[in-house]
Amino acid sequence: MNFKSLIQGFFLSLAFIFVLGFFWWGMQWFSSSLDNFFQFKLSQEQNNFLTSVSDSIVAVDSPIQQEFPYRDEGAADLELDAQSAISAQNDFINPEKILFKKNEEEKMPIASLTKLMTAVVVLENFDLSANITISRGAEKQDTRGLLRAGDSFKAEDLLYDMLIESNNSAAYAFFEAMGPDKFVKMMNLKANEIGLKNTYFSSPTGLALTNYSTAKDLVDFAKYILNNKNLIVEAASIPEFYLYNSKGDFHHKVYNLNELLKDPDLKGRIVAGKTGQTKDAGECLILILKAPEDKGFLINVVLSAKNRFVEMKKIINWEDKAYIWK
Repeated sequence: MNFKSLIQGFFLSLAFIFVLGFFWWGMQWFSSSLDNFFQFKLSQEQNNFLTSVSDSIVAVDSPIQQEFPYRDEGAADLELDAQSAISAQNDFINPEKILFKKNEEEKMPIASLTKLMTAVVVLENFDLSANITISRGAEKQDTRGLLRAGDSFKAEDLLYDMLIESNNSAAYAFFEAMGPDKFVKMMNLKANEIGLKNTYFSSPTGLALTNYSTAKDLVDFAKYILNNKNLIVEAASIPEFYLYNSKGDFHHKVYNLNELLKDPDLKGRIVAGKTGQTKDAGECLILILKAPEDKGFLINVVLSAKNRFVEMKKIINWEDKAYIWK
């Protein structure tokens, strides 16, 4: 073998090794690329599958996830002839739901809705078995003349009279018995304690224009009464009451001013209510009802209406239809 043949053999071997190495590298690159391609396709197919499943779940479960009651979007909005109003659903377990509101934070005169706070102050500061006498000044507070100067009643009976027929003479008699300045101070301290930030009282009757609150505050006040003052709830729910004086003699039959207590459509639903009316405040009404399908309570407030009972009935009928309850 000469030197030239040796050199040729060396270069041929080198070329063979180079070609073999290039072929091996190409196979590795092809295999890796093919594997990455299939991994990408598999991942893409998995994502598409999960997306389709997720979309399917949302489409099926969306209505079920909503908490009752929820608004029927197809129902028309409520038009109410009142300056301020609110309707809140509360079961004292789940978050409160506002079903309707109109100027709910506007400060408004509240007329005899005031007497609910008068009743709270009486319950927390008076002996309900003690006798309260109607003075000449107290008699003049109510133009109906239902209570006369010199009449004497047990505090509990007078409290029922004040809430049911909204008697100004009864409210004023409590006011005088404690002392005017102290009584009003107690009313406002209690409002502050409950958290009624936009509420103020200057009289126990509500005749004063300077007694004001908001529909929103009155919802919170009604919740406090529901949770803490059973006697007020009882008195504010009965259509009539036989009032006896402190000697046990029959005085007169007391009729509730809340006409909705006689409404057959609301039989068994009304838990409590209180009316109010003055020239400046217009017609006012708080009504607490059992919500449909045992969903707790509805606390409805109407302020400065032309006809409180008509407007309140509008709210009740509307929310029964405009909300899905089960």
